[in-house]
Amino acid sequence: MIKHIVTDFDGTLTGAGGAEFPLNTFAVCLSGMKIRYNSVWTIATARTKKGMKIPIARLARLNLLPDYIIVRDGYIYKKNFLGYLPIVSWNFSVFTEKRNLLQQIIPTIKKLKIKINENYSQNIDFATKKHQLIYSFSNKETLLKAKKYVSNELSNFPQVKTGIYNNKIYIYYQIYSKGETIKYLNKKLEILAKNVFAIGDSPNDLSMLHPEIAQMTACVGNADEKVKTKIKENKGYLAKKNFSQGIAESLEYFYN
Repeated sequence: MIKHIVTDFDGTLTGAGGAEFPLNTFAVCLSGMKIRYNSVWTIATARTKKGMKIPIARLARLNLLPDYIIVRDGYIYKKNFLGYLPIVSWNFSVFTEKRNLLQQIIPTIKKLKIKINENYSQNIDFATKKHQLIYSFSNKETLLKAKKYVSNELSNFPQVKTGIYNNKIYIYYQIYSKGETIKYLNKKLEILAKNVFAIGDSPNDLSMLHPEIAQMTACVGNADEKVKTKIKENKGYLAKKNFSQGIAESLEYFYN
């Protein structure tokens, strides 16, 4: 019995960057689950709430809105007639945790910026806030060296991640992982892991594709190889189809 359906957004429900794909098959499958099991649907994304504004508007036009949205850092928002409102107690704990982290890390970021400017030339600093670190490099080799250096220097801060996008290195904060947040939501909804279905496509989905969080796990056909390997280890389902059609395929597998 599938009581809680958890899907990633970019690369799973839609194409990379939110590119639109036909959602009809998934919509029909989701509707059937809601009727049969009164299932709850959650989108868990690495985007901010602001970054989900346009996608949610698109989904609304299709009459396909999730019951909950989990966004960057683990903030949770619940759908109601006013839109999506925060789970206040949980979101306050996320806010407090992030505030404390930023107070600790800002001095470290300041020192890092000095070292980057000294050791890695021809860079452009795009950061506009003290807790940000965003550098552009024209040379790919220098970019990779700088990323490795930043990652090593921040290794004592597991909630701070390093990424590369469009010749830029940047840091971002993950106060609570998707898995930790979904575990809390499962408890709040009084839903056991055996009744939770979770599907993703990239390494940042791995924390929710764990038997302690969801005992019905899957990945879409376009998933990263690391994700496919983990799903195999967990005896989950590897969909042949990509994006939302892969979600529908996986739901039908567990439904049957």
